[in-house]
Amino acid sequence: MIVIKLELHSARDGSIKELGRAHVSNIGGHLNDKKADYLFEIFRKGSKTKVQHCCVIKNYSRQAYTVWELIRRGLEAILNKKTQETMIDNEKLEQDKLNDFMKRINEIQIQLTRLSKDGFGRQYETSDEISSFKL
Repeated sequence: MIVIKLELHSARDGSIKELGRAHVSNIGGHLNDKKADYLFEIFRKGSKTKVQHCCVIKNYSRQAYTVWELIRRGLEAILNKKTQETMIDNEKLEQDKLNDFMKRINEIQIQLTRLSKDGFGRQYETSDEISSFKL
């Protein structure tokens, strides 16, 4: 397990105050495996047992990246998502981005079709015309 502690060291009196704590635990993958799954947990302020946010990082390439990349991905998943539990499959991440883009294109097509029916514009039928809009 990796323990991450953020501490404030006072220049005035030398006191140390813990500002935050997180744990990263290997939940799938042995020592010789190239990829592993990790549980990333952020704890409530002042607690070592009460989890405030967590996510699972799946298929992390252990030998290709540093520990800081693992920590960055965990923080990014927690800070950018509204749900407390987030599954990140690194192999499918690019496909998910493409799916989100295509979903947005479909939403734009629906909006343009509604405008056409209302008489405010024409119906766009080709993807070239759709892609010229700023997303």
